[in-house]
Amino acid sequence: MIKLKNNFHFIEIPNLKFNSNVIQISFFANLSEINQAARYLLSKIMENGFGTYSKMKDVTRALDEMYGANLKIDSYISGSISEFNFKISFIDSKLIHDDNLTKKIILFIREAIFQPFFNETIFLIEKDNLINEYNSVLDDKTKFAAKKIEEEYFSNSEMKQSSLGRIEDIQNLSLKDVEDAYKHLLENEFSLIFYFGNENIIDMFELFDKASDTLLGDVAYKQKLHNFKQTTIVDTVEQTTFMQMYNVSNFEINLKSRAKLSLFSAILGGTNNSLLFTNIREKQSLAYSVASWPSVLNGTLTIYAGIEEKNINKVQQTINEEIQIILNEKYDNELLDFTKTILVNSLLKEEDSISMLVSRMIQSQLLKQEYSVNDYIEEIKKITKKDLAEFTANNIFLQNQLILIPRDDRGV
Repeated sequence: MIKLKNNFHFIEIPNLKFNSNVIQISFFANLSEINQAARYLLSKIMENGFGTYSKMKDVTRALDEMYGANLKIDSYISGSISEFNFKISFIDSKLIHDDNLTKKIILFIREAIFQPFFNETIFLIEKDNLINEYNSVLDDKTKFAAKKIEEEYFSNSEMKQSSLGRIEDIQNLSLKDVEDAYKHLLENEFSLIFYFGNENIIDMFELFDKASDTLLGDVAYKQKLHNFKQTTIVDTVEQTTFMQMYNVSNFEINLKSRAKLSLFSAILGGTNNSLLFTNIREKQSLAYSVASWPSVLNGTLTIYAGIEEKNINKVQQTINEEIQIILNEKYDNELLDFTKTILVNSLLKEEDSISMLVSRMIQSQLLKQEYSVNDYIEEIKKITKKDLAEFTANNIFLQNQLILIPRDDRGV
């Protein structure tokens, strides 16, 4: 990573096999320092127009003229920070024999960043859209349950919110709040330029306006352990949603621990051959669907099952039993080896996705841990049953359980 004179940090990765290149310019802020609702709304407003492209149709026309380039502006929460990204993908200039294409792309994204167009009418339209988007998440009862258990789990109020922000913040937003969020990007945040391509273009980014000389803080969030809490919600749903959240932040984040967490989750409920899928869904028919997934940045592992209300206790008991099986190393070696193969193949598949390569590289920078996919694969292959049992005993702690059950015929 190279720090430029204008305080942007530059990372370049050679493009060895794709026809498209990517430039992503990201700003990072601690959640405690920003209004995430204003930040998310800012991303939507900035997509509507900027600089000499005052309307969305002007932006679309310019992208079409640059051989179908694609621009995405977004903001989302990663662990204890909020990202704000300008990402543009475009065809390699060698394929269309236009030596000026990359320069045009950089000048275009420079306008997007430094010449925003704030308009009260656009603000009100996008604010209304954001409220509708927030409410649509609540209408999806699975997403509602996932959001609710996070609110119950995290003690930090900033971690309870989604990338959309809090509804009360959204409703109270003014155009000035959005403008202040934009100023915060340039004046108070760590900035990173990621280039996935083969041209020598670093000097072009020196032409950017000056960014803040801010250091990147800790990204991974570590929630303190608390007493187990169960929440039951009665709502208008067709089936019962059963969710558990485990604290998995009790370890130093490195390649070894990340590999163990990924393998634990995959064996427990991350594949169609996992313990939960096999024993809860296939053998006992206790769930319509069941899965588990980890979040290294949030320090959590989540288990989800769509079930009938009468099966709640049996599902809870079976989950406990399957975790105990991992602790006691009582599962087949074939499951361990097969799951490792699935994880390895998944990592290799990511090598064929530009977006996954970009995401992986940026996450490695946020965690200050650079590694190759081969390094990760080797760590996975080395894990034994004993390693996984020790990891589970020391790092997997059930903290919250949420059950969303249907109303009965009496409306209760």
